[in-house]
Amino acid sequence: MEIEFPYTEEESRTFGVVKRPRMLMKIFSKTRSIWVPIKETLVDTGADSTVLPRFIGELLVEDMTTGKYSEIKGVVPGSVLVAYIHELRIKVGDREFDAPVALQTQTMFHPYSAELEVWTSSMRAS
Repeated sequence: MEIEFPYTEEESRTFGVVKRPRMLMKIFSKTRSIWVPIKETLVDTGADSTVLPRFIGELLVEDMTTGKYSEIKGVVPGSVLVAYIHELRIKVGDREFDAPVALQTQTMFHPYSAELEVWTSSMRAS
């Protein structure tokens, strides 16, 4: 399976204007029984998981804390992002699949999508 993502030019405080891959992703809400569109999701093909902020997680599941507890660590030493992993139904373009999604407990965070099991070795940016 091959999926291409368009790059958009964005302002970076460090590097000036940069190009980043963005996509529209829809996730099925277990609480509302509807597809929730998530626009401008950052595609990171090297990341370990898909991470969504609390305000989106609250639209998707009844209780985020029923998922598997996870601590996500990044480039800042000692910084930890607490999230709960849920198996959710995702739609990208005409493709639909189940994938683990980390729903974080903090609110100030932009959604990004990562190397989901279904996409492994098949994502390609254009």
